[in-house]
Amino acid sequence: MDNLILQMNIQYLYCRIYIDQVVIIQKNYRMFKVRKKYLLVRSTTKNKEVMKDIKEVGLLPPHKGIKVLMKGGYIYREALNDFKINSKINI
Repeated sequence: MDNLILQMNIQYLYCRIYIDQVVIIQKNYRMFKVRKKYLLVRSTTKNKEVMKDIKEVGLLPPHKGIKVLMKGGYIYREALNDFKINSKINI
């Protein structure tokens, strides 16, 4: 009988240790997810003005004085191509 009680106590301790480890892993995972989201939001808000400037440059028409904008910004070129394609279809 004493041996059975001893075995039950040992199994109970193993179970408690296991549950405590699972709780620690869950806490660390939650902290990881929160930190990752925080860094993403911080980066997004920090670079908001820079991204706005990049989009504005992408909308610029061709400019011969600036080497990068010889053909116009990327968004400008894409819109121009779409316009040309749609104008050919509608004619």
